[in-house]
Amino acid sequence: LACSWDPALVRSVGKALRHECVHHEVSCLLGPGMNLKRHACGGRNFEYFSEDPYLTGELAAAYIQGVQGSGQVAACVKHFAVNNQESHRFVVCATVDERTLRELYLRHFERVIKDKTNPPLAVMCAYNKVNGQYCSEHDYLNVQILRHEWGYDGVLMSDWGAVNDRVAGLRTQLDLEMPGSYGAHHREIRRALDSGELTEAEIDTSAQRVLNLIERVRVVVDDNNNNKDASRSGNNSTRSKRTTATSTTMEEDVSGSSAHAQSTALLSSNNRLSWPVQHDIAKKTAMECAVLLRNKDNFLPLNSNNVQSVAVIGEFGKSFPRFQGGGSSHVQSEWVRAAYDEVFRFCDNVSFASGYEEDDEDTEQVNTELLQEAIDVAKEAQFVLLCVGLPEIMESEGFDRPHMKMPAQHNALVTEVCKVNSNVIVVLSNGGAVEMPWVDQPKAIFESYLLGEAGGGALVGFVFCIP
Repeated sequence: LACSWDPALVRSVGKALRHECVHHEVSCLLGPGMNLKRHACGGRNFEYFSEDPYLTGELAAAYIQGVQGSGQVAACVKHFAVNNQESHRFVVCATVDERTLRELYLRHFERVIKDKTNPPLAVMCAYNKVNGQYCSEHDYLNVQILRHEWGYDGVLMSDWGAVNDRVAGLRTQLDLEMPGSYGAHHREIRRALDSGELTEAEIDTSAQRVLNLIERVRVVVDDNNNNKDASRSGNNSTRSKRTTATSTTMEEDVSGSSAHAQSTALLSSNNRLSWPVQHDIAKKTAMECAVLLRNKDNFLPLNSNNVQSVAVIGEFGKSFPRFQGGGSSHVQSEWVRAAYDEVFRFCDNVSFASGYEEDDEDTEQVNTELLQEAIDVAKEAQFVLLCVGLPEIMESEGFDRPHMKMPAQHNALVTEVCKVNSNVIVVLSNGGAVEMPWVDQPKAIFESYLLGEAGGGALVGFVFCIP
């Protein structure tokens, strides 16, 4: 999303996500992820916007506005704070001086928390320690800065399993433990109350913030599956202005860009979500976010009238589109369009070679049989759409990559296919930065990152300059 440099576009994505939350009766969306990409090989980089705190803050604010625009869904920004690696994330300690903390690691969080129009209703703390103290019990971060200095009165929750000491967390105003401790921490709280280590007032303060969140976003569903506002008279202005999620009232919030105006009426009169419209938004977003890294001699766009045959090479282009990251962010899409299927819109003569096994765990070896098959297919085609990148086995939540290399099979494909066909378009699908030792060989290179369910259609549209 950050490759678009477009807050209006990101706001429209937030709105689309909010509509799906309402459809699925989800009251709190655990996003946006706001950590900086300080580590190029960070396993969770695909969830975050940028290495720059200003860009991250501006786009995150737009995202939150889209998600929370109608008052029915809460956004939960994460992970607070100084969370930049996945390996050893439960125990690692980030040691950082005050200036660096303020100018880099807190600046974007401060931007959204102090937003006067639509601050996030929830914040999620990180797993790691900062300067020797776990984020879930960090007085300086959670109390002195977040609560007192920035004036935040929303819910502060833990990441899943991030609570180290529940009593210390309550004393530093961690309101909600996720996903719970099966009673273990409840007993600790009772003992702390009995000993005077914790007061009822401290518990009441956190409980009240959780109740406030529930009241702000509580929507009931009647027997006809219609969402109704559950606000009560006398509540705050945020609640009193809330409306039901119909195609008309959805437009009473912050508008997206004019380019997406046709895609804003997502729910019919009975509040049923339009999946084709959601897919259309996904495609428009993908087309704004892909990056053309190389276009030698203005090779692209292709004129479909002059295209006789196209070879699609690589599992990412057909059977296993790499359109999302691994871990807790993994979702089930309504449908996914692969590049192979989309090419038929412009050319009837389309061939395919798998090139590699998508789930091959041996990323250092070259499969000569699959490589030769791809070479043979490429020789017979006028143009080649070569889909390579990082398989999910190499990047995911929970671990960082040890290097920036793609699998050896993927690199060999680019090198060898370019030797037998001079019209190669490389499409990269990866959540983080990669090395390209063959960068001067293809005619064109697209950095698509992880473009979502409509990425295949968007990329083929780019190649032929037709949406």
